[in-house]
Amino acid sequence: MRIELVEKYLNSKEFFQKLSLRLETIQRADEDPIARQNYLLNKWVVDPVDFINTFGVITDPRLPNYPVIPLFLFDYQEDVIYRLLDAELNGRDLLIEKVRDMGLSWIVIWYVLWRWLFTPSWSALLMSRKLDEVDKASSAKSKKPPTNSLFGKLRFAYRHLPPWLKSPNFRPRFHDTFAKFTHPDIGSVVEGETDNPDAILGRRYGMVIMDEMFAMTYWEEIWRNAADATRTRVGISTTVDSIQAKEFRDFMESKGQLISLDWRLNPFKDEIWYQKELERRANDPLGIQKNIGLSYNIDPRLAYYPEVVKAKVLDIDYDPNLDLYVSIDIGAQDYTAILWWQFKNPYFFVLEGFQAKNRDLKFYMPFLDPKYPLPENWKEIYPLESWQSVLNLVRSWKQPKRYFGEIAHFQRVMPTNTSVAMELYKWSEGRIKLEKNNKGNTHEARRRAVAEILPKTIFNRKSMFAKKCLDALANTKFKKIRESSTASKEALNKPVHDPRTADFRAAFENFAVNAHKIIRAERRKAWNYDSIGSLIR
Repeated sequence: MRIELVEKYLNSKEFFQKLSLRLETIQRADEDPIARQNYLLNKWVVDPVDFINTFGVITDPRLPNYPVIPLFLFDYQEDVIYRLLDAELNGRDLLIEKVRDMGLSWIVIWYVLWRWLFTPSWSALLMSRKLDEVDKASSAKSKKPPTNSLFGKLRFAYRHLPPWLKSPNFRPRFHDTFAKFTHPDIGSVVEGETDNPDAILGRRYGMVIMDEMFAMTYWEEIWRNAADATRTRVGISTTVDSIQAKEFRDFMESKGQLISLDWRLNPFKDEIWYQKELERRANDPLGIQKNIGLSYNIDPRLAYYPEVVKAKVLDIDYDPNLDLYVSIDIGAQDYTAILWWQFKNPYFFVLEGFQAKNRDLKFYMPFLDPKYPLPENWKEIYPLESWQSVLNLVRSWKQPKRYFGEIAHFQRVMPTNTSVAMELYKWSEGRIKLEKNNKGNTHEARRRAVAEILPKTIFNRKSMFAKKCLDALANTKFKKIRESSTASKEALNKPVHDPRTADFRAAFENFAVNAHKIIRAERRKAWNYDSIGSLIR
C-alpha cells in the first residue's frame, strides 16, 4: 500500500467524522448502562460490521506515529465479513484469494473475536503454515504482544476493548495460553494449529480458518479432514503456481464460494503505487506475479524446469501388463517422498505418490513393498484417509520391478554403520534392491535428465500426490546469484532449496537420471527371435 494515502486518510475529514461518531457512541455506552444494553442487543451482538466499526483497531509497523489505528471497514471488507457470517450460518465453505496487503488477517481476527465474545460454546481453529505465524511462544505473557501472528492480533484486539465488553473472570494465565483463547463465562474458544494433516482428527469446531492455505504443504489433506470437524471451512491465500490450487479455485468459483480480492479494491493502492511496484520488482517477475496479480499460471521463464509446461495431467490407471517402478527421496528430519511409475514408450506415467515427515524408514515399508506384512493396528499408524487410500492402492499392485534412489542412500551412517539401501534390502528380504546413477548426482545432470523426460511425462489427475509432485517441479526456481558473484557453474545451476518442493523434486530427479535404464530394457524386450534364430520385432 502507499503510505502517503494511508496518512492522508487518517488525517481526512471523513476519518475524523467516523472517529467522532465512534467516540460518542462508546462514551454514551460508558455512561449509560441502558444505552449500552440497547447497543449490545440491537447492534453489536447481531451485526459484526457495526461491532468492528465501533471497536475495531489495528497496528502497522510501517506507521510508527500511529501505534493504535482505528479500523473502519471499506466496502470490500464489509462484504468479506458478511460472507463469512453467511457461510457459517448456512454451513458453507469459502475460499478467499487475494493479493498481499489487503488487511484481511485483521478483519478475519475481528470477526473471530466478535463470535468469541457473543456466541456461547462457539469454537474456531486458526491455522497457518508456520507455528510462529499462528502464535509466538512469549506472546501470551507479554504486556505488548507482537502482532505478527494470528493470536498476537487476537490479543491486541481483545486488550483494546472497553472494560465492560471483557469478561471480569478472564485471567490470561488460564484463558490466554499458547495458541488457545478461552472465554471463561460462555465457553467459547479459539485454538491454533500449524500445517499438520492430523491436527483436526477427532476435533469439532464451528469454523476452521486456514491462513495462507496454498502455502501449506498439507492443505489438501487438512481441507479434506476438516469436512468432518466443521460445517464451515475458510481458506485464505495469495495465489501460487499450482495446478491443484487452480483446480480447487475454479471448483469453489463454480459453487459460488469464492471471494477474489484484487489490489484495485484497496483505497490505499492506486496506479502510482502499481507503477512503483512494477519498477521496484523489475528484476523479480515472480514477485510481480505473486504480490500484485492474482495468477496461478506457471511461467516457464521463472522455472528451474521450464519443460514443466509440456507435461500432461490426465486421468490414468495402473496397467497390470506394464512393469511398475518406484523412485524415492528419504528425509530423516525432512519430508520423504515416494513416486510410483509405469512406462509405455514413449510416455512415463506418474501413477501415484506419497509424502510424510519425521517418520522412520520402517514406516514406509508397507508402501514400498506390497509383500511387507501390514500390522494389525495399521489404521492407527496411518490415520489419515489420504495415507490409507494410497496404501490400499499401491499394495493392490504387483511388486515394483526396480527402485531408484540416489548416492546418499548408499552411504553408511553411524552409529548403525548401515545405509538406507541396506536397510530396505534387509527389511524387504531382498525384494527392494535400490539403484542409483553415479553420474546423476550433479545439479546439471539431474536438470538435463528431468528436461528430457518431462515433455513425455503424464501425471495422474486422480492422484493428489502426483499433482503435488508436478506443482513441486513447477515451483522449483533458480537460486539467485549476485551479478558480481564468482560462483561456480555448479552453483549457478543449483535450485533454491524449498522444503515444500525439494523432496518430490528429488524423487522425480532420482527417476529421471535412471530412466535410460528402463528405456534400454524395454528396447531389448521389443526384440525377439523366431524358431530358426532370425531376429524379429
